[in-house]
Amino acid sequence: MSAFGSPRQAEAARSWRQAVEQTLDLFPGNSTSKLLAAFDDVADRWGFLSPQNGPPFSSGVCPDGSPVELSLQWNRDKPRQVRFIAQPSDPTASASANLDYMRDCALQFLLDWSNSTAHELLTRTLELFPDGRGPVPAGNFFLWLGLAITPDGQHEAKVYLNPWAALERYQGAYLVYQLLEEARLGSAALPWVSRVIDETGMIPLIVGLNFNSQGLKSTKLYFGRSDVDADDLMRMRSSWPGSPSDDAWEEPLKRVTSKVRRGEVHVGVEYRSSDIPPALRFNLLCQDWFLNDEAVLSVLESSLSSSALNEAALLCRDWQGKRRFNFLGLDGRRATLYFKAAQMTTDHTI
Repeated sequence: MSAFGSPRQAEAARSWRQAVEQTLDLFPGNSTSKLLAAFDDVADRWGFLSPQNGPPFSSGVCPDGSPVELSLQWNRDKPRQVRFIAQPSDPTASASANLDYMRDCALQFLLDWSNSTAHELLTRTLELFPDGRGPVPAGNFFLWLGLAITPDGQHEAKVYLNPWAALERYQGAYLVYQLLEEARLGSAALPWVSRVIDETGMIPLIVGLNFNSQGLKSTKLYFGRSDVDADDLMRMRSSWPGSPSDDAWEEPLKRVTSKVRRGEVHVGVEYRSSDIPPALRFNLLCQDWFLNDEAVLSVLESSLSSSALNEAALLCRDWQGKRRFNFLGLDGRRATLYFKAAQMTTDHTI
């Protein structure tokens, strides 16, 4: 057995759950068992199905249609996080019954992994979305759940909502503003939204809510476009306000954009307080910006410790040169590597 893995890694995953478990085995500890328990809460209706049969339903989680995505996040000031995002869904239910199931699953998830305040906030928010009476959002891209956890067991629950899947009168800007109001950000947050729209031509696609044991911790807006010029990214990054210590990942971004000039980017804006500007993140689609997974790791070499880099390299083991990394996220203090849980015989690329 190599020092870089265990015999289980070479074993083809028989189910989505086993694929997630095998990956979490690379990061041993009680914290990852908690992460797997949270995954079970989200994926209990499909986790037993085989990745070899392709996606169990239409999903907006990964570019290849996978219903779950894992990620590692390194922060210069905090412990490394292991995370997942997955779609709660019942592939055997009707579209309307599945909609009700997703809502119920999300509400129970916050009761289990955050608190009653988070549950109440999401209850109010879901009143702006259709239930089993319809209309069913197009493409099933409505709601996703996740958990982030550090080695000491501290965790954050994550809820992602598509503002364009809300009831028609609440879609888009209305839903975004309501969630900013829930976060007590309100109008103070709007200039930053306008700035991203004006400078990139993107519109908000996803709203993310992070909850800890006390309730809502941060609110995120994600924008996206399939063809973004590297110079536009660098201009936005250099002009975005931040402290001098917020440049830890500037060098990797420069290295990427010096080699590839255009590609798909998801811009993230994360609000933690109305008193400070939101953090700016660029999530780069790896298949556009990097030749292969090894090229992604090469960009991170100068910024990660050797142990962290080895940890990331383990993810490529037994993938026979196939791409595993979906996105590389870079902001002032953090790098986030998003990757597939399993190889599929067939995919449903969106």
